[in-house]
Amino acid sequence: QRNSFGETPLLVAAKCNHFELIESILRRRVDSAEQIDRKKNNILHLLAEHQHSDTLRLTLALLPEELKMKLVKATNQLDQRPVDIAQVHEH
Repeated sequence: QRNSFGETPLLVAAKCNHFELIESILRRRVDSAEQIDRKKNNILHLLAEHQHSDTLRLTLALLPEELKMKLVKATNQLDQRPVDIAQVHEH
């Protein structure tokens, strides 16, 4: 189910930088990594906001190459890619 922000449990886990939950979900359903919230943020957009975190690196390691590239290139409602968000947060 989604919350009022259109977030799924996977997206909330990413928003909270909770790798154990992210890993648990992705190991069961890697396709869930394609979920987006109402602002069109995917898991990488949300993880890119966290500074000094291994969660993004560890999450990327769980994803198949094709899916990883799709998510890295995806833009949100503000036309930002995950790398753009990371740069805004200076990491």
